[in-house]
Amino acid sequence: MKLKTKARVLARINLILSLKACTGVLYIKAVLKRIEITKQLLITQLEEGNEEVYLSNDLSQAHLPLSFRFYDSIFNYIQDNISQEKKEFYSLKMAMAHQNEDTRSF
Repeated sequence: MKLKTKARVLARINLILSLKACTGVLYIKAVLKRIEITKQLLITQLEEGNEEVYLSNDLSQAHLPLSFRFYDSIFNYIQDNISQEKKEFYSLKMAMAHQNEDTRSF
């Protein structure tokens, strides 16, 4: 698939997801396809030698339901082995990030 075609497909998937037009297995497939296309676009941009490459929020797991993140074995390993002090630090950091997102939306 060409770069422009991938970008168009990604835009359509994002539209469908933002309209909440799908649920269940179809939602999961759409999210996975969005992640796959986003990765392909990132790799293509890197291979082209672009000096600046935007890392899409689609590659973040922060916006996904907890069930997507719960079964990630790496995430579980880190959560089990991180100190209480660092857990508190990152919890505060995430709370501040969410608060900043809320204030930007107004």
